[in-house]
Amino acid sequence: MKPNLSFGVITELSWRGVGDIDECAPTSDLMCVHAVAGWETLYDIPHYRAAAGNPDDPTQGDGLTNAQSVKALRTLYPKLTALPGFAYTEYTTGGPTGSDFAGAILKRQSVASVSVIAGKLPVHGTFTGQHRIAVAANGTSFLYGDPLKAPYSEWRTISVAALAIAIEAYPKNVGGGVIFLPTVDEAFTTHPLYATAAPEARAKGIADAAAAAAAVK
Repeated sequence: MKPNLSFGVITELSWRGVGDIDECAPTSDLMCVHAVAGWETLYDIPHYRAAAGNPDDPTQGDGLTNAQSVKALRTLYPKLTALPGFAYTEYTTGGPTGSDFAGAILKRQSVASVSVIAGKLPVHGTFTGQHRIAVAANGTSFLYGDPLKAPYSEWRTISVAALAIAIEAYPKNVGGGVIFLPTVDEAFTTHPLYATAAPEARAKGIADAAAAAAAVK
């Protein structure tokens, strides 16, 4: 099953509880969660930041670090983040390159909350600094949700090479990185109805979902 991007962009410009424009991390994280587990709650910014251990100060540029995002995700979505597909890797000197990270997301055909340099994205506004976006594999390329775009707007297409450039430009050893979310199939095993269903009902539900997805391709 593919990630569900129909909800569109969750924007740091107006998402519930936004105090100032430094919320690209929680909004990107929430887009990723919704893409693979649409039944999960989409929390407001104060709730999310409290779970991250970093309440917002509207007078300061105090966006969440990736490590704080991971803490919030593990706190708010314990079943989802307990799956093997959930992982976080930081950008470090001598570590994986931008191409390596882009390739890893593509190979999994899932979603990730990704640190990038905004000015290196194919389409960007006046802000060109350190940023976080939601990225979803889409065949041989990607779609990305940019929290600086209009609420509920469509995710944009970005090539593997372009995403690699935006990742590679991010400074190393400063806490940036990629938070990998489980695939939709992995996440579905945490759905409340799936968890309580008999094994034969689970198998039928998965088969029916696959058939319905194939019918609309």
